[in-house]
Amino acid sequence: MVNIVTKLQDTVMANQSATAIGGDEPVDFGTLWSQTDRFAGGLQDRGIVAGDAIALHLEDARAFLVAVFGALRTGCVPVAIPPGTDPNGVADVVDAVEARALVTDADRIMAVLNRAESVRVAVVVGREARMGVDLSTFLENDGMNSAGSRTGIDVVKQSDDDLALIAFVDRAHRIPSIDRPRVPSERLEGLCFDHEALAGAADVGRSIGSVESHLGLRPITCPLEFGVGALATILAGGRYEPIGPWDLERVRARCVTGDAARTILTREQADALDTLEDLPIACLVLESLSSVPAGRLVTEGARGESGVALDTDGVRRLYGDPATGIVHASGSVLEGEPADDGTVRPLPEVDVRSIDTDRGTEIAVATPAGATKCVRRDDGSEPRTEDDGSEPRTEDDGSELRTEDDGSELRTDADGTQIDTDGTRIDALDGRQWVRPGILGVSLEGAATEYSNDCNDSHTDRRFVWRSGVH
Repeated sequence: MVNIVTKLQDTVMANQSATAIGGDEPVDFGTLWSQTDRFAGGLQDRGIVAGDAIALHLEDARAFLVAVFGALRTGCVPVAIPPGTDPNGVADVVDAVEARALVTDADRIMAVLNRAESVRVAVVVGREARMGVDLSTFLENDGMNSAGSRTGIDVVKQSDDDLALIAFVDRAHRIPSIDRPRVPSERLEGLCFDHEALAGAADVGRSIGSVESHLGLRPITCPLEFGVGALATILAGGRYEPIGPWDLERVRARCVTGDAARTILTREQADALDTLEDLPIACLVLESLSSVPAGRLVTEGARGESGVALDTDGVRRLYGDPATGIVHASGSVLEGEPADDGTVRPLPEVDVRSIDTDRGTEIAVATPAGATKCVRRDDGSEPRTEDDGSEPRTEDDGSELRTEDDGSELRTDADGTQIDTDGTRIDALDGRQWVRPGILGVSLEGAATEYSNDCNDSHTDRRFVWRSGVH
């Protein structure tokens, strides 16, 4: 049975005094475990119990990790919200999941709490707690087994398929950009991960280079950073080094000093750093599957392998999506491969298929680290595409929808940002779950199996309706 917190407990027992989270105020494993216990105790003191949702709108990685593990110790469900989400978007998510607690380091908490009828406590991080309670004060308790309520239970039992994380992502910037754009609620999509999926993400993270220490350059709320970066490193007894908001000079200095073994950065971040080859830190460049050149994405040889050992020299290139995790790597990073031949191969236990849909050819991925359900906001409008597909239509929320030549539909937000209107879908087929991150027109090589879009799509919900899934 997989339980992420139990895995953390085993790691803590073997690494009590080792640093778990680096930074200006390092946290060792013993302290991390103690703080998660007191976070769980703070929830219990306010009558928040297993199955309740805990909303986390945080940039602070240390507070995020304490809150995630603390929530999971009580059997609660942490709900990650991107840092750039506007107050209305945060309020929409909090209301939709009926969150009992909100943990935030944002500065407009009042706008959220005015609409958050379900919230029993707001925990404020790094700011004056005019509304709510400061995190340090929230942690002032005796933990899960406080006097008068001593049960001997310090981790609530959960099954492999119990919900362990809901991570909301920006559908327009699925791999977060440097400038952290404002995220309105209509662009949010929620991805559900059970304990087994998070364990799978950590396994992937351990397979793509050293996890002795990891420099976190992306928002911790992104499931790609949390699972493959922070979770993989910490569960392996390594040191997670969060960098905070992007600052080019500070990031370059940290990379040059080599005080972390590896980092995973976006193409945009890599371009900003200019050169990566001579740095002492292993830099793995993460890109979307949609960026793979035509005909270079292959599927054969993915299953039954013991693992992919990555080259330790030079820059590696990885491909993935928040809904699938990291699932492919460029040919030059595979052990025994010659110089980069341009092909993009799947990591172990990853299968890829193409789906023939009414929107065109679409990629589907089966992976142990994939999301198990996805939910997004429904604006209530009905499809009204013009017959010739040439004219955009205006939706009830003021956005425009246009049908492209390849059959895909793109929504243009009021700020001019284009997003895929369908977003992620998760289909059940042949006893497995296939994640479709909404990527169209990528040509597959190898043993790609095409199938029509007639599979069971019961894992996708068009609205923010989490109540049946969380409670």
